[in-house]
Amino acid sequence: YAELREGDVLDALHREAGAFGLIVAADLCCYLGDLAPLLAAAAARLEPGGLLAFTTEAEQAGDGEAPGWVWQANGRFRHHGAHILAALDAAGLAVLAHER
Repeated sequence: YAELREGDVLDALHREAGAFGLIVAADLCCYLGDLAPLLAAAAARLEPGGLLAFTTEAEQAGDGEAPGWVWQANGRFRHHGAHILAALDAAGLAVLAHER
């Protein structure tokens, strides 16, 4: 990367000019509940053909019956697959690869 900035990710995505070919959100989503605002803001900033790469906490057995995300004892959110897919779809993003 050419530079590193510190601040609120949503503010930065709404404030920055231009489009990005790649947005990486590594070890970020676990500190957010609803991923829809982040994914929508990222999608709006990607250039055509741009990629968004992000990590989440691994889903656990029984998560499918719970709401979109769970606050864990370790202070991090775990997101359910259905929530992630719905937020991606709402943002107009498609899954190109998924790795557990």
